[in-house]
Amino acid sequence: MEFLLEEGFFGMAVDRLPTDAGSVGTRPVGLDRVVVLRGQSVRRPGIWKVRWEHGRSCTAGPYVMLDHRTADSVLTRRNEIALVIACCPPDERDLALALCRYLGVPVVLWHRGAHGTDTADELRTVVPEDWRRHLREEVRLRRAEAPDDSTHMGAHLALLWEDPSWSPPRQRMAHPTREGGAA
Repeated sequence: MEFLLEEGFFGMAVDRLPTDAGSVGTRPVGLDRVVVLRGQSVRRPGIWKVRWEHGRSCTAGPYVMLDHRTADSVLTRRNEIALVIACCPPDERDLALALCRYLGVPVVLWHRGAHGTDTADELRTVVPEDWRRHLREEVRLRRAEAPDDSTHMGAHLALLWEDPSWSPPRQRMAHPTREGGAA
């Protein structure tokens, strides 16, 4: 499940929104489904694709961002970085995420409340070796470990996933066209 968010709203805990699970009751949506955030506007899919392709090399691991100023110079120089672990203070996080989106970093993982090197070490354990295929599910599993425990790291994980192959849905008319089908 994906949530399209404007910049500045990435701190929202949308994966904790209640959903009706029938006889089971109400559950946070992130316990059962992979929840990722996506930016509202698709600005630079070409750069996301370049980073995605270059990031396949074995030397390209996740980059840990402790402050956005240092990250600006590093991410500008190294276009093989496709995954950023954002461990900057929460008041800098919007700037950090905006920077990642501007520079075409397709995947950003962060903890909503904590920051610093200790958090970076914890978040590195979340990132599997084949993170392109398994990171979203790993984040979902960590969230599922903490359904009611707000002290558990999984309760505060967030994941921005700008898939370079994704294209926004096009508006279609509600009525069929003369040629048949929907426009």
